[in-house]
Amino acid sequence: MLRTEDGRDFLDQIARMGRAYGTALILDSQDAQGIASHEGLVEQLAAVFGFQLQSPDEQNALAALLGMIPNEESRSMIGALSVTASGDNEKGHCLVHTGTELAQGRIDLSNDWIMQLLDTNPNRTSSRLEETEPAA
Repeated sequence: MLRTEDGRDFLDQIARMGRAYGTALILDSQDAQGIASHEGLVEQLAAVFGFQLQSPDEQNALAALLGMIPNEESRSMIGALSVTASGDNEKGHCLVHTGTELAQGRIDLSNDWIMQLLDTNPNRTSSRLEETEPAA
């Protein structure tokens, strides 16, 4: 949405209106640079959850959104998110910024069904998930 003028205007308007009415908009994006470059939207951020990124430019943008100084240390920290000491991938590990505080966090999904629904990996084995409720 940030790549079009209408999309940028919509996000800016809805974020400002929500903030004025004491509500929050959850924006899920893998485009840290796009968000960081949109000053009106950045001003409205109440919290930022930052996950692992590999591109130095994206890492710098995420560092700025998290209130960190974009440097080698912050890029290293962002690049290492979700990677365990043994080199395995630990999904959900993130940095959380709430305006004044920065902390490490972990988003834990309640079950495999939800993890499949949220999977954005283009190499996953099925192109369409079953739209059934998980077994009780």
